[in-house]
Amino acid sequence: MEIICAFYFPPEESKQLLGISDDYDIPPTTGYPQRLRRELNREPPEKRSFPEFLRILTEFNELVRSSMKTTIPSHLKTRHTVPLELVERILTQSYSRTVSLKVHSLKDYVNGTDNVYGELLPRFVDKILKTTGVNSSHVFADLGSGVGNVVLQAALQTGCEAWGVEMMPNPANLAAEQLREFRARCRLWGVRPGKVTLIKGSFLDDESPINRVFERVDTLMINNFAFQPQTNNALKLKFLGLKEGCQIAHLKPFKAHTKIGHGNVWDVEHILQHERKLEYFSDSVSWGAPSGFWYIATIDRKPLQEFMDEMNRRRK
Repeated sequence: MEIICAFYFPPEESKQLLGISDDYDIPPTTGYPQRLRRELNREPPEKRSFPEFLRILTEFNELVRSSMKTTIPSHLKTRHTVPLELVERILTQSYSRTVSLKVHSLKDYVNGTDNVYGELLPRFVDKILKTTGVNSSHVFADLGSGVGNVVLQAALQTGCEAWGVEMMPNPANLAAEQLREFRARCRLWGVRPGKVTLIKGSFLDDESPINRVFERVDTLMINNFAFQPQTNNALKLKFLGLKEGCQIAHLKPFKAHTKIGHGNVWDVEHILQHERKLEYFSDSVSWGAPSGFWYIATIDRKPLQEFMDEMNRRRK
């Protein structure tokens, strides 16, 4: 009810429905959510009136039903992004009706391998999307996408074309289930996410469909927190297929920050430039870390090209 009042009506009408005064020091008292809470919390319990609760709820439903032909469609046309609160609600509904029912299957992994399951939580994903500037004209890809949470959030929150690749069977199967539920929930809420494609398989496979998308990707997300060194090294070779300016968000650095020299000129990491180190805090990751660091690197071949040009000039 609060989400509908807040985001599906124009600002002034929204304030009235929520009972918000222009004096923000005065707490809401007259809005629909507050009226329902009063009926639920009356003391002693004998004073609680189910008929009154039902009357308020019916009144609100009638308001929404009539507004769906006029006010709500007009207002939704003015919105170009989906607020995080609504994103979280839709993602939670999708997750709870699919993944939560089989969450025990996600614990079926082998320690000491790349296949250790962990999720980035919505507030952290929101920070990543905003910091990298993902928008509806972009292509976003998540390598090791698990049950698809990050991919779905990117598509819903920004309207971008979103891709995910996951090789572990249990998360990949749950991701497919969650995508079906997600699409149904989006229709119910009247929002249209960007196109979502989830691939079951290894992102290191040369035959993977994700390879055909690499040259279009604007932001690449890699939760490489638990990846083995050989996997990170193999991933750097995949970066050769990324376009200039593509941003790579990751949880462990790929660059050793060594200068380009004759002995290491062929190291792929030299096309990764402008790596930024940022911090995340509590409620950011599912593995309970109170804080940690994440990184953004940008594909920029100019420094390497300049070094190669200088080498060629000296040879002449």
